Amino acid sequence: MADASVDAERSRQPRSGNALTRGLGQSLLRLGGWRIDGTVPDEPKLLLLGAPHTSYFDFVLTKLTAWAVRVRLSWVGKKSLFPRPIAPFVRWYGGIPVNRETSEGFVAEIVAEFRQRDRFYLALMPGGGIRTSRWRSGFYHIAQGAEVPMLLIAFDWGRRTMRIGPMLTVTPDAIVDDEVERIKAHFEGVRGREPAMYRRRRKSRRSGL
Repeated sequence: MADASVDAERSRQPRSGNALTRGLGQSLLRLGGWRIDGTVPDEPKLLLLGAPHTSYFDFVLTKLTAWAVRVRLSWVGKKSLFPRPIAPFVRWYGGIPVNRETSEGFVAEIVAEFRQRDRFYLALMPGGGIRTSRWRSGFYHIAQGAEVPMLLIAFDWGRRTMRIGPMLTVTPDAIVDDEVERIKAHFEGVRGREPAMYRRRRKSRRSGL
């Protein structure tokens, strides 16, 4: 998710790993028949939006791509995923414990994370978990509150491509629901790993099942 020509010392990106982890990420992606299309802009802070999220393998692809381009990528999880014995390791691996009980509290926590760091890339799945297809608007409120751009990442299982871009900026007076639909439209035509299951879930919710 970054241009290989960007010098690590001059880059404003949050960097991570070394030549070994980069080579490992690139090799594992190639073995799986995957390629990276696009580059990550040289920005110190980004909110990365991944879609369509239909499989737990999407997380694996995200981490391998981050290794391949040597950027440090953070992700959020419920506090229950951070028990004391393994909490330091999960945090080292990029995990950030958050309270998901209220959307307002979640947005405020993430905005605070952005404000207290000089360099910070956070990956979110705006479509929710793999058992839901309803896009939430919290990601846009986070981008507004933290004043950071959003980078779209498509998990294109049809073409075996991690498609990076475009980067989008937010406006303070935007109609959030309209912006969410506009961003969602960027992923039209992208096939997830379990597209049939994804469609069945949407149909079940519409019918009230």
